Amino acid sequence: MKKRLATIALIMMFFIFTVPLALAQESKILPPDSTSFGGKPALPTGNLKLEVVPTMIKMFLALSGSISMIVFVYAGVMLIISQGNEEEITKFKNILIWSIVGLIFTTTSYALVRGLLQISFQ
Repeated sequence: MKKRLATIALIMMFFIFTVPLALAQESKILPPDSTSFGGKPALPTGNLKLEVVPTMIKMFLALSGSISMIVFVYAGVMLIISQGNEEEITKFKNILIWSIVGLIFTTTSYALVRGLLQISFQ
């Protein structure tokens, strides 16, 4: 059981760390001069109310959504691996349910924050 868990964790870590590196090889996010993107500066100019706080909120929500998704995948895999053990099935079903609640909460929060930022800063 521990060997399977270690293997799954190793595979997940591989994808978590290598996929962004592979996608970063040909990045089209910023232009070559890295000074502007769509008429806006590429880096925050330091305006706390208009740039820094909204960016930090978006980053926090993206991180919490990613963590919820990782927990969701972990619970699903462990549910499959539990091999009929009722105690473990109940445990991982609860984890699965709460990770779905976390994803719903994060998605709703992101939508609210994005809507409020568009209303108040435009």
